Amino acid sequence: RGLGGTVSAFYAGSDGNAVAGTLGEYGATTVYTADPGSALPGSGTAASLVETIKSINADVVLFAMSYDG
Repeated sequence: RGLGGTVSAFYAGSDGNAVAGTLGEYGATTVYTADPGSALPGSGTAASLVETIKSINADVVLFAMSYDG
């Protein structure tokens, strides 16, 4: 929240509603989702993320990574 005024989150998974509350607790006011179905997130998910970033005119984009996804 210290880097920008509005915090949005992007979730690639089948149940964005399940994580929305937790993301909100950390400051996200909007959660964008992309459901890759039974496949791993790939180029379609990445394209969706790019279009979302363009549409909201994001100033900063941060990516979280871990060994378990």
